[in-house]
Amino acid sequence: MATPLSREVAVIDTETWQATTFLPFETPPTQLALQPDGHYLWVGLEASDGKSLAGISVVDTEKSQVAAAIATGTGRHQFAFSADSRTAYVSNAGDQSVTVIDIARLASRHTVKSSAQPVALAFSALSKSLYAATENGRLWVVDAEGQAGAPIETGSPLKTLRFSADGRWGFALSQTDNKVFIIDASLNRLTQTVEVGAAPDQIAFTDQFAYIRSTGNATVTMLQLDALGKNTTLPVTTFPGGQAAPGPSGLLLTDAIVPTPERNAVVVANPADKTVYYYMEGMAAPMGNFENFGMQPIAAMVVNRSLQESAPGVYSGTAKLPPAGRYSVSILLDNPPVYHCFAADIAPDTELARQSTQPVTVEYLLDDKEIPVGTSVPIRIKLNQAAKDAVSDLQVLVIRVPGLGQQRLLAKPLGNHIYQADVTPPDTGVYQVFAQSLSLNFTFEQQPVLTFRAIRPELARTQFKEPAP
Repeated sequence: MATPLSREVAVIDTETWQATTFLPFETPPTQLALQPDGHYLWVGLEASDGKSLAGISVVDTEKSQVAAAIATGTGRHQFAFSADSRTAYVSNAGDQSVTVIDIARLASRHTVKSSAQPVALAFSALSKSLYAATENGRLWVVDAEGQAGAPIETGSPLKTLRFSADGRWGFALSQTDNKVFIIDASLNRLTQTVEVGAAPDQIAFTDQFAYIRSTGNATVTMLQLDALGKNTTLPVTTFPGGQAAPGPSGLLLTDAIVPTPERNAVVVANPADKTVYYYMEGMAAPMGNFENFGMQPIAAMVVNRSLQESAPGVYSGTAKLPPAGRYSVSILLDNPPVYHCFAADIAPDTELARQSTQPVTVEYLLDDKEIPVGTSVPIRIKLNQAAKDAVSDLQVLVIRVPGLGQQRLLAKPLGNHIYQADVTPPDTGVYQVFAQSLSLNFTFEQQPVLTFRAIRPELARTQFKEPAP
């Protein structure tokens, strides 16, 4: 997860939902992309001082460390990869170019110049070519040898470009003209133009449909993929992706529509509604929604925790075990139909039992309990000597009373059993702060609560000062 304000990328363990590592960068990370085999994470960096690297960094996902820094060009970067993870393509908006990178050597091969600023990249596994959408409405095609062919003209400024899973159908969005241009990669030509919702900006695919989000209204447009390539009108259906248009929120990042592992449903994050919706294909409206604790969801990710075939006939998965005891485990298989239950014993964790006899206590180091709204508050937490080692999972939960919103932060260790999380209260009111660390065997409700009040800046008696280290 990129955090541009702190110039870091946070590595999060999806088993525990804890940040395990923070990777620092000299300039703000603005774009992240994982190559198909998952070996490298590519980080777009934006240099504004004229001195720092104008390019990208490559992170080894197994080691959680930067493997290379590559100078590509200036401006915001987008990424695309060949299906075999041998070639990476990096756009350089400021230089109006695309850099072709050999992933095995982590070195640039050459740079392809464009006549306009590239705004989106996508790779077609079918044609084995890169497609670059530009702001002047052209789609540049770069073949496997890195040579640019004749561009495809759309006549509209483009915003987003993505290909279906089979690599044949490319969808290019024009946010200003409310259109989607569909390209057939087998012919390298434009085949259809479809009117969609107001100000479209994102595309996602399931096996049957292309989903297009609109930012000017709450409508999500669905285009049926199996109707492409036929001499028929492309069926267009819609469903409400919320109650309010996401555009006015200003929080418009990528991947706000994400397919589920079954690939017959999607989740839709709507920051204006502060809600994530669940839509199953064939329904006229979302089947349900997930509350977001008063926060605005700007992107979504689905983690597949179902059993996966690890060897022929062998399925495995990872789960968090409940407390020690004997349990009945139920197995259900659809095809062929199999129902089976078996008993399983979970033994006690001797380490947790030992820790439970040495409770960790929390002390909040915040003297001034009246904070001006919009001021960053460094909340420091001191643990007692029972917490012998520094931990990476100390969470801070900040709630605006009486449940008007909440924020969860990860506290960074400062040494000497002291941790810090920076909180900026957005509105006036009373706030409560809770602390939790599962590795230290305590949860939010088991420790004292810190209470402070956020007031208007002109009412503050003194200027807020950070606590002494």
